[in-house]
Amino acid sequence: MEHPYLNRPWYKLHPCGTSEWMLLLFLGNAAPDKQGVAVDKYLVSWFSVVGQVVGLRIPFEMLNDSNQP
Repeated sequence: MEHPYLNRPWYKLHPCGTSEWMLLLFLGNAAPDKQGVAVDKYLVSWFSVVGQVVGLRIPFEMLNDSNQP
């Protein structure tokens, strides 16, 4: 989409569907417990999906539960 002031292409991420697709990421083995998902795990997961649009690659090891203290 074109930026309204700079008149250049830019990425715009609309937050409407974020909660639905993030829930899909945490289904199965990584399902959130009653306390929810840890903020760091949520952010790494979010960046692993959204960051691909701009070439950001998150190492798989960052999502591995065994690497967390």
